[in-house]
Amino acid sequence: SIKRLFNVHLANMEAMASYKANLYPGDVTLIRAEDSAGHTNDWQQHIDGKIETRVVPGGHDSMLEERYVDAIAQLFKECTDC
Repeated sequence: SIKRLFNVHLANMEAMASYKANLYPGDVTLIRAEDSAGHTNDWQQHIDGKIETRVVPGGHDSMLEERYVDAIAQLFKECTDC
């Protein structure tokens, strides 16, 4: 029902507002879609290390579509071969 969906949405919003993440103690690779606005600096407050940003084709919602998946697979391979 609509009321149930609204209550779930409300509970999710409350959980997001109250969640406090711990600082990650290492370096990260941030994968960003080329069509995204890209707020990569927003991540630095959660990372106690360097952030390497890698850009892949597509948008935030489309970067895992079949037409772009080869680029992400190649990026994963590069990142795990280090």
